[in-house]
Amino acid sequence: MPLPRQKRPRQTVSWSSLSSSSLPNNPLLYQKKKKVIKNREVQAFIFVIFSLAVFPLLFLHQSLLPSDSKHHHNHSNKNETKIQNSLNDYYKQRQEHRDEQHHDWKPKPAPSTIGSHNENNDKVLMAYLEPVDTITMLSASGDGGGDDSSDKPRFIRQTSAKRLTTVVFPRPKASDNGSPKKDPSDVCSSLMQDFPIDEFPMEDPYLPWIHDYFPSANGKHIQFVAQNRRRCQTGKGKEQVMKFWEPQVALFQSIPVTVVIKGNGDGSTNNNNNKNDPPTYTQDDQFFLSSNMESATHKATRFQCHFHTTANGATAAAAAATASVITFSEHNFDYEFVNWRKGRKTMLNRQQAGKDLGSYWLSQLLFRCPVPSELQPLLADGNSEPRVYLDLIPIRTPVRTRELLLTTNSTGPGNVLNRIPMLDLKKAFGDKHLLPRIQDAGRWANLPLCPRETTGSAISTPFEQQQQKHQLVACTWTASSYTRRGDTFTISDSGMRLEEWIRFHLQVGFDHLYIYDNSDGNSTDLLDVTNKFGKDSVTYHRWPCRVCNNNRPAHKNPGERSSQYAAEASCRERYGDSTEWMSFIDTDEYLVPMQRNEQGDYHWKPVLEEMDTNGISIMKFLSSRGLPRVDLMEIMEDQSSCVDPNDVTGENKDKTEPCIAISPNKTTYLQVYNCDYIRPPKPERFQRAMKQIYRPSHVLSHFVHYSTVTADLAETYSDFVEKKKDRGDSTNDQDEFILREKDPRFKVQSKEVFVNELTQGALIHARSILPHETRRRSAECFAHSKFKCMLGYLCDDSVDFSDEKHKENDFTNPDGSYCNCWRNPVVDDVLGPVLLKRLQLDN
Repeated sequence: MPLPRQKRPRQTVSWSSLSSSSLPNNPLLYQKKKKVIKNREVQAFIFVIFSLAVFPLLFLHQSLLPSDSKHHHNHSNKNETKIQNSLNDYYKQRQEHRDEQHHDWKPKPAPSTIGSHNENNDKVLMAYLEPVDTITMLSASGDGGGDDSSDKPRFIRQTSAKRLTTVVFPRPKASDNGSPKKDPSDVCSSLMQDFPIDEFPMEDPYLPWIHDYFPSANGKHIQFVAQNRRRCQTGKGKEQVMKFWEPQVALFQSIPVTVVIKGNGDGSTNNNNNKNDPPTYTQDDQFFLSSNMESATHKATRFQCHFHTTANGATAAAAAATASVITFSEHNFDYEFVNWRKGRKTMLNRQQAGKDLGSYWLSQLLFRCPVPSELQPLLADGNSEPRVYLDLIPIRTPVRTRELLLTTNSTGPGNVLNRIPMLDLKKAFGDKHLLPRIQDAGRWANLPLCPRETTGSAISTPFEQQQQKHQLVACTWTASSYTRRGDTFTISDSGMRLEEWIRFHLQVGFDHLYIYDNSDGNSTDLLDVTNKFGKDSVTYHRWPCRVCNNNRPAHKNPGERSSQYAAEASCRERYGDSTEWMSFIDTDEYLVPMQRNEQGDYHWKPVLEEMDTNGISIMKFLSSRGLPRVDLMEIMEDQSSCVDPNDVTGENKDKTEPCIAISPNKTTYLQVYNCDYIRPPKPERFQRAMKQIYRPSHVLSHFVHYSTVTADLAETYSDFVEKKKDRGDSTNDQDEFILREKDPRFKVQSKEVFVNELTQGALIHARSILPHETRRRSAECFAHSKFKCMLGYLCDDSVDFSDEKHKENDFTNPDGSYCNCWRNPVVDDVLGPVLLKRLQLDN
């Protein structure tokens, strides 16, 4: 899977040529085991000598300490120093990143006003940072230890405007390519492109790491896509950093809030809103953490959403009337309930740092803010200047690690809740836990709200009346240059690959393609490609935010490809309501239909109709990498630069031959890589890297390879009962509701299938190889070879496949020639030639 090019020195390799100066001095590629063992023996000997010399000195130092200070030295100072050093290094790295970006980041005392303006009376994006020590724990939090029998709240929060620090993010003065913007007030045309995702303030762990936000299709909500910052640095040695970022997990946990309306002497919480409009409040109202679920005004929320307008956004009277309106957020689904349904006892595992990265559903934080009805018309037009702004205020509570906040509305009646360690709201929050005023709380301030892009139907059209525009769409996250994961070489073939990828998928029945461009700097390579296609077929998104950790999954500090994960969530949330089926794949992956439509073309429509008939919601594709076929590649013209970057030793040292590469004008990437080293149908072990086509109406959250949250999984008991009533079903509710103990993943209800690769559809993975990896093909590619052959030698269709022969690398064609991969005949005979012809005509 391609990685975005990073801001560090890299070596660049093109397909046509290699320069010796561009090749890094990598470690030895082939080392004899004897030499490795010898090096290890030397390292072990040095370690023994060092231990004999140093350990007695450490023991002597400890013995000289006063007895009453040893415990303090070993535990208190040591732990405090470790935490402080870890956080100091963390902040230092962040400051170095800001310096690298030349970002004018200066913490300043927080102004006491809300909706701050600059000298031009423009509202400026700000982050108000609240110190972590504003929350003080008074008793145990369910993790054991301490006296938890008191009725006092477990924590108090003491904050004020004077304790906050601000980070100001002025509007960019120039566009990405350095030229001035046509209109300095044009915020909406590049809102998320300019949003400070990579300049996210690292000092306040309760702020959501926003990657995208936009009005919903019906204009009733502002949808947010945020990433869990705690997942960026994990594993051994990162324990203190993960401890600092624990509040990010708290943002996934809903809490109940009680509202007391000013002027209602009886303490009433009814603000007399129309039942179809979201409840709204003012800053004069009081907001409490609820001491019991029955009295809660909002039973599940996490953010206060403060909407305000500008004088330019409406008439002076209208602006004054709507200058300060508050609503409360709601999660897209109940994360805590889903986590419980999946059999997890906690959303945060402190005992095994980093091991909870497998909880993929806690990577993206999806939530929405209800838009006051009087402001919804201001989000319906195409004005480039925002008329409405939003302050997003997280409601800060300690993360729940052992106790859950579930009700019988979620789990169903019975004794299920008796077996769950439930949160006691009164003990946790007390009776009168008043939330601080907005100006005293850490928050995002002045988030500009821009109208959603045209979706083919007026935003004022009732959502229920909107019809799905597409049957099948695909999203991709790519960059003009990239590295293969774990490599140091940068490959710059993305423009050619993207054009071919778009052309192919439009050819086989995809209605629309969404491109998220993660290119660095001022590159317009991919924009130029998308401009070749009409806007009714391709949508382009500039998406420059970085991946926060590119390490391999098996690394001691496992990677979190935040930019890619957020792009996938953004595409699903932005466009999922306008299509029946959706997929998120890379530009080196091709979804190939194996059925013909009525016109005789290979097309996805008949396959999707088959899925509709069978009630399938998720189509899964086994994945293995195709090998580039030697017979479709050519010798590179410039061989002087084809130098292996590794100092190869042993029997293969002099066994080289001219490098070969693809010739884009004579063939396609799809045709060259149409050579799978596992002949379909693939074994089950290839499920891990699968890709999917799914119904976004059914899949509420998707993570690269997996549908992590489905509508069935997120369905609560009360949802289940309502659906039965709508159907007129009067059977026993409790008996039919599937509890976690019986079916934790709802496999009975969720209909998903692995597609038949021979009769329904196949995935071809065309992962790039580098030119220098072709120069030892004769020395490595032969029957029973112990070397890994990087190239494809086509097997005849008559050659049978077996796992046993595959392990022994023992395949030969009828003429006795070596072979190691099989073609997809539909691609080789039909789709590939048609694709090549269309690309040649276009260019």
